[in-house]
Amino acid sequence: MDAANEADKIDLSKLSVVVGQMGAFGGDEIERQLAILGIEKPRITHDVDRVVRSIEHERADVLLCDMTKNRGRAQDLMRGIRNQEVGNNPFLVTIALTGPMTKDQVGGLIDAGPDDVFIGGFTRDNFVRRVSDLAVNRRKFVAVASYIGPTRRSTNRPGRKTAEEFAVPNPVLSTGSGIDKDVLWKEIATASKSLNFRKLDADVGMIRTLVEEIIPDYQVSLVTDDFKRRIVLLQNTVEAVHKRAQRLGADSLVSLCEIAGNVVKDIKERPKPPNVRHLRAMPQLVVGFETALHGMPQQTASA
Repeated sequence: MDAANEADKIDLSKLSVVVGQMGAFGGDEIERQLAILGIEKPRITHDVDRVVRSIEHERADVLLCDMTKNRGRAQDLMRGIRNQEVGNNPFLVTIALTGPMTKDQVGGLIDAGPDDVFIGGFTRDNFVRRVSDLAVNRRKFVAVASYIGPTRRSTNRPGRKTAEEFAVPNPVLSTGSGIDKDVLWKEIATASKSLNFRKLDADVGMIRTLVEEIIPDYQVSLVTDDFKRRIVLLQNTVEAVHKRAQRLGADSLVSLCEIAGNVVKDIKERPKPPNVRHLRAMPQLVVGFETALHGMPQQTASA
């Protein structure tokens, strides 16, 4: 059976939809158009906290997120979903609604990890066509230090072009095909555990790369803009590991992050002269991160 025929079999009326208006107008019209498709009682709200609560408690299949009034907060919300900081489903099918964008805005939006972008707002025909296509042609995901979301090989980000792609649960396909929600959510739970390890593995790999790049310049006090950029990226990556390790209760990783965070903060604030203790500590911390990661209970059965 070809993809078009599979898409025709998707019952959109079964989908649970959350609409985050984020301060924009048009929610009533979106509700009316969704009702025509048989999608009853979509959760539509302007309040970000209510959007988060709906995502966490409604077991939604699709998020429509309006970017036109509060772009930064909308992108933070989508990025939080992908990074397992909002709700329990990092694989929620996420669609951004936006007007025309600058090149920088496009880059920021893509980095938030949406499945699709509707430029010009919501229309019923566009929703039917694009969501039906996502049911059978959803992109595989990648998890790298700076990004979790649908693979986009043209994006020039560290590790993105060589990262392993992996299939993820597809709520539109499962729900629209009539698969029981409990079955879907067991699949999501298993894949979420795998994603945790994938992201930690990517972040620890990035920490090793950055430390290996930073040490030679730090030894000779070569504090260039590139050195400063690497220090900030290292600081951000350590913080990302710290947040995820706290959520997972991975105490050894939490402790390592606190030590590494203090070392990186001190190097950032006082890059000259090099601190001999920091030069010795950084390679040891890298080994510690790798040992702690691979000593965790294996949660990595292929997603």
